[in-house]
Amino acid sequence: MCATQEHENGRTKQAGFAADDLFHMDTLDLPGLVTVGQTEDDSSKMYSFEAEPIGAQSNCDRCGAVGNLLRFGTRRQPYRDSPIRDYRVVISLKARRFKCKTCGATFLQRAPGMDPNRSMTARCVKWIGERCLIDTFSQVADHIGCSERTVRDIAYGYIAKKNHEHQPYIPEVLGIDEIELDGDYRWVLTDVGKRKLIDLLPDRKMDTLERWLKAFGESPQLSWVVMDMCDSYRHAIKEVFPNAEIVVDKFHVIGLANAAVNRVRISIAKRQTPKQREEWKRSKALLLERGHTLSPIDRRNLDIWLSGEPDIATAYSLKEDFCDIYDLARKDEASIALDRWRSAVPKHLLSPFEMLLGATERWRPEILAYFDHSQMSAFTEEQACAAVNQAGRHYTFDVLRARIL
Repeated sequence: MCATQEHENGRTKQAGFAADDLFHMDTLDLPGLVTVGQTEDDSSKMYSFEAEPIGAQSNCDRCGAVGNLLRFGTRRQPYRDSPIRDYRVVISLKARRFKCKTCGATFLQRAPGMDPNRSMTARCVKWIGERCLIDTFSQVADHIGCSERTVRDIAYGYIAKKNHEHQPYIPEVLGIDEIELDGDYRWVLTDVGKRKLIDLLPDRKMDTLERWLKAFGESPQLSWVVMDMCDSYRHAIKEVFPNAEIVVDKFHVIGLANAAVNRVRISIAKRQTPKQREEWKRSKALLLERGHTLSPIDRRNLDIWLSGEPDIATAYSLKEDFCDIYDLARKDEASIALDRWRSAVPKHLLSPFEMLLGATERWRPEILAYFDHSQMSAFTEEQACAAVNQAGRHYTFDVLRARIL
């Protein structure tokens, strides 16, 4: 069947043209090969091509002798190719067999564009490696029509190359966070200023982070570090880069405010009926969202809830007032507002707000540093969440790192 086909680069060709034309306009777009036939099977979503090498081979593949070859018949060899419009592609290559009169070796004619180690085109091997950073190995194997083991072998080689080529660096604004990937916590490091991921480390041990930091020696360009409120983080940064300014990520501070409201809800829910506790649990998102982002219906439901529970209403108001501090433009205003907020927490709610009160005392300079660099906050946490979605599950660390980077 001579049907017009379209390959990935958009070029089209109908089988049956002269060999010279096909060399330039061939359906497969593999220089050195000519398509001599093709079929399409919609039921199995597969294109099958018959192809032949163009030109003669004059030298022996084993000894290199020139002009001393005997033709020794032909053989058809199947090769997998990268998909065309989501159809699998198989190339049946008709290659001449040769026998060298000098060394006696027999071999098939060299096939341009074919991978020397696999029954695939070189571009198919490249496509598999790149696609494995997006899809699962089984999905890629299904696209090509090969075994998952073959895809895994290609992927590991490609990923090892990509990981070796990746060059981490110390940026002007370094973001540090930790994420859970496939059951283990890992360090995530970002260039906050350029909004890009720098590296993923295999665990979250402090010596792992310190070794990574020290590997770059003195780094005068490092000005700020955006991070979570962790004393060991702070110690590691100050030891390696004592002049770097630390900025606490807004995301984590707001998280403490939300956690305080949730603790108040849980403590009061213990006195309610099981049905009421379950209803409150389903509605907790209303407490954690900012009030100005709620829909009119959600706002009305929240107001009804808070009108009957004064302690939850007070906790919610404290949370909203605290979040409002981050809307201020100047550090001096934020400092005054923070002191005012701390003194407004009633004694009977000190316990649920203890973690936030303690953090705003121990980390006050680093929290207020946000107002000098507000554009720098939260990006690392966003990247950490995106990394979890990108990584997948049950992969080795090298695969996880390559998929994320």
